Amino acid sequence: MRILDLSSEHSVHATACLSRVCLFAWLDAEKLAFLVERAELDMFEEGEVLSETGSPGMSLTVIGQGVVDVIRPEVQRVVARLFAGDFFGEMCLIQPKSRVATCRAETPVQAFTIHQRTFEEFAGLYPDQHGVLISNVARYYSKALREVNHRVTTTPQTISGEAA
Repeated sequence: MRILDLSSEHSVHATACLSRVCLFAWLDAEKLAFLVERAELDMFEEGEVLSETGSPGMSLTVIGQGVVDVIRPEVQRVVARLFAGDFFGEMCLIQPKSRVATCRAETPVQAFTIHQRTFEEFAGLYPDQHGVLISNVARYYSKALREVNHRVTTTPQTISGEAA
């Protein structure tokens, strides 16, 4: 992994990328610039690990370019694929916990990382906006839970709980 400074070219890309993320889409230019100015630009080669299961979850990562595979250790297979504009680590906005999956670059990846301390600083400066941010995390998880519930209730199950 290489961490690069956010040049003006990368800053424009980070601003465009973060503004499309559902958690930040409501931010005005000043608040979005606050996050962009503090974001790290990370570059990963194909096969490189962005985040390891069990490592501290202290940052949110937004995929700027490339493809990232999400691998759960208990099944040792890809359970999701992330593309430009997708993100992981959003739980650090609520409570830092260990990562529950490994994220690995399927292709070369450009990612923007925002550390929890930045969100804490954001909360101190913009408490109302921080509340909206946390509400957006809750909306994101509510939607995801509805999708999981739908899949569980529409997929036939055996008595052991495995798909038939």
